[in-house]
Amino acid sequence: MKFLKKDWKSRSTIIVAISLLVGVLMITVDQTQFASEINAMGYHHGGEGKPDIPAVVLFILPFIKALVLIGVPLILARLIASILRRFSPKR
Repeated sequence: MKFLKKDWKSRSTIIVAISLLVGVLMITVDQTQFASEINAMGYHHGGEGKPDIPAVVLFILPFIKALVLIGVPLILARLIASILRRFSPKR
């Protein structure tokens, strides 16, 4: 618990800043012509009828999505924190 309270404001600020940066990047990608074309075409997989995606993949994909959406900002925050720690003056 002692470690969690140490520098919590700076850690929280870094995490919020990176989350906002990722959100802004996602919004800008959504506004591109590439994304508009994908949305206009729709998604067709395997022709008509039942999609040929294995059930195991359909079960695992939501976990991969959560891992990516949580893990990428986490790794970026850790990298920025380590860089800032390396270049900050020693106390």
